[in-house]
Amino acid sequence: MRLISELQTAAARRGARLPDTAVLKTQISRWENGRREPDAFYRSLLQDTFDLTAPELGFPTSPEPAGSTYGSEPLNKAVSPDLLNALQVSLGQLATLDAATGPQTVLALAREQARFVTGLVRGATGPNRADVSRVATRLSEFTGWLHQDAGDLDDAVRWTDQAVDLAAEANDPELIAYVAMRRSNIASDRRDNRDALTRASAALGTPALDDPRLSGVLLRQRAMAHALVGDEVACRRDLDDALQIVATNGAGHGTASLVPYVTSSYIEMEAANCFLRLGKHQDALDILIRSLRAWPAGTQDRDRGLALARLATAYAGAHEVEEAVITGHQALKVLEVTRSARILTQIHDLRRELAPVWETPTVRDFNRAFKATTAREA
Repeated sequence: MRLISELQTAAARRGARLPDTAVLKTQISRWENGRREPDAFYRSLLQDTFDLTAPELGFPTSPEPAGSTYGSEPLNKAVSPDLLNALQVSLGQLATLDAATGPQTVLALAREQARFVTGLVRGATGPNRADVSRVATRLSEFTGWLHQDAGDLDDAVRWTDQAVDLAAEANDPELIAYVAMRRSNIASDRRDNRDALTRASAALGTPALDDPRLSGVLLRQRAMAHALVGDEVACRRDLDDALQIVATNGAGHGTASLVPYVTSSYIEMEAANCFLRLGKHQDALDILIRSLRAWPAGTQDRDRGLALARLATAYAGAHEVEEAVITGHQALKVLEVTRSARILTQIHDLRRELAPVWETPTVRDFNRAFKATTAREA
């Protein structure tokens, strides 16, 4: 394709190296069908290629959105193993802090690190280029996750789409499947239910997946997509398959995993969320009560808050109003600390379930507490 050749030539003049032909074809196709706009780096290459100005090519002249990372200039230098290791260690530390305090604490730093390592990918040469792409993929996906948990789904899509491209360049099947699953998960939050199902099914079709925990979380995501379109039979089938593969093979899988948190308990908790979406409140209630009783004290506070909000919703759906309100207050305390949009969304679901008993004194008290909490967040 002539355009690809011209872009590669223009990049070479700047000392930069572009992704391989297959990745470039995908990017160009997205530009042509309007799914994505070229970023600042590619816009400048296109201006050189066609010898036209940005306005003549129809490009905006305003700065790029804060969520875009592709504007990073390539850093043409060798990338040492020590630098890659430091970035991986930093990612782990950011993930630990995010789990304890919520996305706002770490979002700015994660964005900057993702921009930095994306620049490294453009300029990286030699045998560790794929390793740089893997680290860039993880940082971009994590930044997309932070935006998702903060409630900014548009930027979550942009960062995760970038992770999809980077994973393809790294040519790592498990990473490709993982970021495709994450993109499906964002589609679920956007209630783009059919897109979520299509993406989850495509992720499960990725060849050469060795990690049973990854297969389990892919099945979990497709189960959720089935729940969102109202297919209870397919949802339960995927959940059963996920639980079986994780319970049978997950703990004994010796290699490093992209999803070390995936256990039988995790799959059961996610099954409860699916049952909530299907309106099967009693099924969800039994799982959530059991899981929260076994929750280790002082760990994963945000996830515990989300589980509490789901439990409160299940209580309300099962017409146990007083338990719903008590548990809802506990979830509000976690929301106040973590500012997680996922917890907030679940509490909105809880309030909808409580709508028929809106004038009950304890429900009025809960609604006042909710408004006070969200007012402080604003």
